[in-house]
Amino acid sequence: MLRTLQISNYALIEKLNLDFEPGFNIITGETGAGKSIMLGALSLILGERADTKSLRNPEQKAIIEARFTSPWNSALLQYCRENDIEWFDDECIVRREISPNSRSRAFINDSPVTLEHLQNVAKHLVDIHSQHQNQLLASPHFQLQIIDSIAGNSSLLNEYLLQYNSYRKALRKFHETRKAIQQAASDQEYTRFLLTQLEELAPQPGEQIQLERQRELLANVSEVKEHINNALMAISDGDSNALQLIGAATSHTEELAGVLTEAEQLPERLESVRIELQDIAETLSSFDSALSADPDELEAVENRLNRIYELEHRHNV
Repeated sequence: MLRTLQISNYALIEKLNLDFEPGFNIITGETGAGKSIMLGALSLILGERADTKSLRNPEQKAIIEARFTSPWNSALLQYCRENDIEWFDDECIVRREISPNSRSRAFINDSPVTLEHLQNVAKHLVDIHSQHQNQLLASPHFQLQIIDSIAGNSSLLNEYLLQYNSYRKALRKFHETRKAIQQAASDQEYTRFLLTQLEELAPQPGEQIQLERQRELLANVSEVKEHINNALMAISDGDSNALQLIGAATSHTEELAGVLTEAEQLPERLESVRIELQDIAETLSSFDSALSADPDELEAVENRLNRIYELEHRHNV
C-alpha cells in the first residue's frame, strides 16, 4: 500500500508530505485546494509525460517520491530481478525528478531506471480510478481479479499461468509441426513430379550439344548440300575436276621418270593424292545421300531441346 507521498515544487505545491494509514483514506477539500494536483503528481510516478510548465519555481527541479509497503507480487519481484532493479523486502521507494531543462529522471529504491521500467513497476503498485470507472465492476475479468486478490490466489494464478503458457507453447509447436508436415508432403509431391519429368525425358550426357548440332544441320540442309555438291564438282563431278587433272599430271610425271631420276617417285605420290581425293569424294557423296530436308525430324529435335531447356531453367542448371 501507499505509505507516504512527498511532493515539492510541483504546480501550486511548494512542499507537501502526506502519510497514509492502513485501510481507507479520504482526502477532501474545496475546488482548487490541490486534490487533482496531487493525483497529477502521483501520475508522474506511474510514468506519465513530464512538463516543465508544471514547475512551481522554473529554476528548481520538482521531486515526487512515494513509499510503498505491501506483501510483494511475485510477478513484480521477478521483473525487478530480471532487470537488475534494487529490491527491498520491507518497502519500495519510487521517485521522479523533473529538471528545469526538461530532463526527467526516475528512480526505484534509489537506483536510476528508464521510464519504461518505472511504468512497469508502478503499475503493480498503484491504480488510479476516475469518474465513471465504476463500470469496471460489471466486467467479469475485473471481478475475477478482485476475488483472486481477496482469496490470495497469487501462487495458484502463477502456477496456472506457467501451465497455460506451457500449453500455449505446446499448441503452437503442434500447429507449426503439422504445418511443416503438410509442407513436407506438398514438397514431396512436387519433387516427385520433377523426378517424373526427368525420368520421362531421360537426358543423356552430351545429348544437348549433339541435338544443337543436329538442329543447326537440319535447319540449314539446303545450304549444306549446296556446299557438298560444289566440293564434289571440284573434286570429281565437274567437267574439269581435280581427279582428272591429277590423272593428267600422273601421265606427264611418268614420262619424266624415264629421263629424271629425281622424278621417279612423283607418279606414286600423285596416285596417293588421287586415292585420298577419291575417298573424300565418296565420303561427301555419302553425306549428300544421308541429308534430307525433313521438317518432322527438325520439329522433333526442336521439341526435345525445348524440354531440356525448360528443365534446365526449372532446376537452375
